[in-house]
Amino acid sequence: MKIKKIVLFFMFAAYSGFAQNVNTIDNRNSEPIYAGVDIPASPEGGLQKFYYDFAKAFKTQHVPDNSITQLRIMLAFVVEKDGSFSNIKVLRDPGFGAGEEAIRVLQLMPRWTSSLLEGKPVRSQFTFPITIKVR
Repeated sequence: MKIKKIVLFFMFAAYSGFAQNVNTIDNRNSEPIYAGVDIPASPEGGLQKFYYDFAKAFKTQHVPDNSITQLRIMLAFVVEKDGSFSNIKVLRDPGFGAGEEAIRVLQLMPRWTSSLLEGKPVRSQFTFPITIKVR
């Protein structure tokens, strides 16, 4: 049950368009979460570095040999005004511990530069689809 090679392919998607208040309230605070902003949140060092660090930290476990060639995971999360992540949810989980591992790795990642709306930092909603090739 040894996985020979792991390659992560990411398609990073932020909801875009006009500034929209998603009207989501969470346990962290009651400030609105925006789906569209003037400047979206971004990882320090750029997306390529973020993808590299995420892939390096991601560990596949419990994937039987020859049964699965790729895993597709979909995460949703909020980037807070301070760049931290909250409300992390697995929207699609193929099993084999992949969803839990994706959450674990995202929580390890450094803070991002926050989204800006009219020049002010705001909370923003993101989706993060991940495809992991296990062979």
